[in-house]
Amino acid sequence: MLECFFLFETAVDFTRLILYNLAKGWCIMNKIIADCLSHNGFILNKNRAFATIDGYHFNAVFSGGIMPVLKLHVSFFATLQQQQFIQTTLKNSRIKGMQTRLTDYGIEITFAWVNAAVISSLLPSVLTFVVATCKNYGALNCNYCPLCGAELAPEEKRVVQVEGIHIALDNKCIDRINDVLAKKYHLGNSQPNNYGKGFLGALLGAFIGAVVGIGSFFTDTLPVLAAVLSVCLGMIFYKKFKAKQNNVMFVMVGCLTLLFQLGASLFSFMISAHLAVLEMGGQTEGMWQSFAQCMLLRQFSNLFYISLMISIVTSAICIFVAFFMERKKQHHLIEK
Repeated sequence: MLECFFLFETAVDFTRLILYNLAKGWCIMNKIIADCLSHNGFILNKNRAFATIDGYHFNAVFSGGIMPVLKLHVSFFATLQQQQFIQTTLKNSRIKGMQTRLTDYGIEITFAWVNAAVISSLLPSVLTFVVATCKNYGALNCNYCPLCGAELAPEEKRVVQVEGIHIALDNKCIDRINDVLAKKYHLGNSQPNNYGKGFLGALLGAFIGAVVGIGSFFTDTLPVLAAVLSVCLGMIFYKKFKAKQNNVMFVMVGCLTLLFQLGASLFSFMISAHLAVLEMGGQTEGMWQSFAQCMLLRQFSNLFYISLMISIVTSAICIFVAFFMERKKQHHLIEK
């Protein structure tokens, strides 16, 4: 079982290489897409951008990486039939990597599974094609409310943020949206805590993640996958058990994920140490004694501490990413 130690050391080096290349690729791809958006009239704000093109409001969200993703949202008012005609026309264009989805405020266009160079080359023609299609089917531009179609008064043409996008809305529509959001907020606060059930859900997710972590140790797979799975399942089960979804959820899922991932690393090294001692014909009273003996070896102890650090870092990253992703889903009242 000494091979497990060397396999794990290889996995550590491989993980470092992947993280480095992902970070480098993310920066390069982000810059390519950001430059392209800027050249096409978008105002950038970190990984978001906004532009008014031929009277239509465009929002963009982009993320870099090996396979970058660019999401465009064009807001307009149109009947459902008009929206469907616009979506069908865009789909029939068969532009590489482009997907569409109708929203309450217009249409969302996503570019995925293509590299940043392809996105940059397609974007100018796509923007022109989208605007022409909207005009062709009579979609009303930013001078009209995308929800009700009413012509906007001069003071209503300022842009407000709704569900992560910037659009111009009629004051009456803003009041209706705020009423719905306030009711949802009140309903969420009135729910019972059910922290006990939530704890069981987070515990179940952490346990499954730990089992996967132990399996990844002996199968030479990336240990980060176990932490990702633990956080995702922990949050899914926490919600399924109908516990209140507040900051307690992240504390429970994060702490249990970290605890179980550290436990999985310890247990994996204890098993490997015990089997290694037995294979070499050594005398031992149990796994803990075998582990203590192997910890006297510098290479073994270094690998063990590296494993613990990887568990801590990956668990912390996963829970922070989950926290910010959940926060982005929450909608806030619209300021007039």
